[in-house]
Amino acid sequence: MAPRRFSRGQSQRAYSTAQADGPSFAERVRREKMSVDHAFIVEWDVWKKWADEHGVDWPRPAMKRVAVEEWIAACRELGIRSVRETNDPGRLERYFEALRSSCTETKSKRTTRSGLGR
Repeated sequence: MAPRRFSRGQSQRAYSTAQADGPSFAERVRREKMSVDHAFIVEWDVWKKWADEHGVDWPRPAMKRVAVEEWIAACRELGIRSVRETNDPGRLERYFEALRSSCTETKSKRTTRSGLGR
């Protein structure tokens, strides 16, 4: 059995339903989705290529830069203070900048999960 694929519209409808169930539930769902969104951003080229090769609708914004800015805005809105086991706010801001830079740099210098270049 093939895995079920959700379109961006289906994801938005699920989020809307969660909002109707109550604000705390919707916020928990949104917060938990952040790690999935982050994985797509970090491995953008790999997942985009896979989707193109398999004829799968791309469930993210067309441009990586838009996805990065949406993710950063959501981090700030949800009060996320770190992406690692540290509360150094400077490190989080440096990571945001590394993600932004990964939108324009070559693949050999793309950002890793740690926020440092490869």
